[in-house]
Amino acid sequence: MQNFCLVFVMLIATLLSAADVSGKWSVHVVLDAGSGDPELILLQKGDALSGTYNGTLGRVELHGTVKGDEVEILFDAGNEAIQYVGKLDGPDKMKGTVKYGSLGSGVFTAQRIK
Repeated sequence: MQNFCLVFVMLIATLLSAADVSGKWSVHVVLDAGSGDPELILLQKGDALSGTYNGTLGRVELHGTVKGDEVEILFDAGNEAIQYVGKLDGPDKMKGTVKYGSLGSGVFTAQRIK
């Protein structure tokens, strides 16, 4: 019985801990104004994100948060404030919505590059 309780507690702790999204991600974005395929390099420390966006808008430093399986990524490109809000779909996929300032809004999917 003690072993069962220990396994159960460890399972719950694992499920409640935030995922680690650190790494390189291939992203597909579909906006009102068109689509693109940027790359994100993410570094997670606790629930804080930092990293780099590399795509049509250039190479830009980013920041954000991870809370459970929810991810928010923010950066500025020129005069545009960019926001990705998504949810993990397993350890190596995420999807969600994007706001690209005056370029419009849309959706994204992402796959971790291994």
